Amino acid sequence: MVLGTAGSKDALQADDFGDPYTFKLTMQRNNVTAVMDEALLGGGSLSGLMKFNNHDLADAGNLVGRMALALGTVVNEQHSLGLDLSGNPVGNLFTLGPIPDALPALANTGTASMQVAVQTSPASGAPALSASNYEVIFTGAAAGTIRRVSDGQLTTFSSVPAQVDGLDLQLTGTANAGDRFMVTPYRQVTQSMDVAFASPRSLAVASPVVASAGTANLGSLTLQSLQPARADANLAQTVTLTFTGAGSFDVSGTGTGNPTGVAYVPGQPISYNGWALTLKGTPQPGDTYTIQANAYPDIDAGNAHAMLAIRDLALFDGAATTDGYAALMSNIGVRVQSAGFSAAVSRSIADNAATDNAAVAGVNLDEEAAKLLQYQQAYQASAKILQVSQTLFDTLIQNLGR
Repeated sequence: MVLGTAGSKDALQADDFGDPYTFKLTMQRNNVTAVMDEALLGGGSLSGLMKFNNHDLADAGNLVGRMALALGTVVNEQHSLGLDLSGNPVGNLFTLGPIPDALPALANTGTASMQVAVQTSPASGAPALSASNYEVIFTGAAAGTIRRVSDGQLTTFSSVPAQVDGLDLQLTGTANAGDRFMVTPYRQVTQSMDVAFASPRSLAVASPVVASAGTANLGSLTLQSLQPARADANLAQTVTLTFTGAGSFDVSGTGTGNPTGVAYVPGQPISYNGWALTLKGTPQPGDTYTIQANAYPDIDAGNAHAMLAIRDLALFDGAATTDGYAALMSNIGVRVQSAGFSAAVSRSIADNAATDNAAVAGVNLDEEAAKLLQYQQAYQASAKILQVSQTLFDTLIQNLGR
């Protein structure tokens, strides 16, 4: 790059973490290297390309990757609780590659490396995932601060493993004060995600348990839903709910004790042995509901209904799946439109600069043509003067000779 009479050597290089997907512009002059980010560059194609790569593309990748990881994790958790057409448990519906290790800063002095995974205890971390990268800054061997890059929010930790926004951060080796790591949890999710099997017979659409009302029931109880909610050793155990009145029931066969006088609220889930049962209506004393192993998985779709219900689960910043998808598309659309406006503004600035430069130092063809006409007229006038002078001189010579 040439500025005035001085030149500099410019280059693109990776950031402080050696991230091959994030670049910064460096300018070297007189053996001094300065970093120029896109904000310092102002407008222009180079600034736009850097902003697109380092921010817009990275943020869009995080949004799409977060959606894939959250949905894939939750669907896998539910799918693994069901039975396939033959009555066998199948496992995951999707294969999800491991989250890559955090990138250590090039200036780190410790020997630590950081592993990242979706939180599984005490509950799944999928609903808490946030579409952002994270910078982990150590103030000691096992303590430090986690900065969420998208908004700068800070989370402190005093020991490892540490948890943030549904992610588990594990550490191997020793970290020194000042060591930093960049966590990029969603970068490779969409590249590694795939269906775990090829045959539709392996879809775990059936619930491992079914519910049936007592044949002598007198109340208005009806089944709203029955879903396997979690893995449990007693899932296939036969459980009977016996209602003692309109607002309470006793439980038998749970395998972990027989609760009595349990409060019943219509529409509220009743959970034992890894299943969640929802009833509606009003029971009469003596009414029963029995939950037992599913003997006919080939005609049942209980787990499919449970997976369908995931669409209403608050997975994306407190929003349901459909709302989260709409927000994702809106976010990307706004960025595309903003980039278009920025390009138009930069183009207008460039055009105005070119016009101003031409007005000062450039060539205006109309103006130059007018000047040529003026020069032509001046030449013709001078020639006429010379012609008249020559005529006068000739006349004077003739008169003197007489």
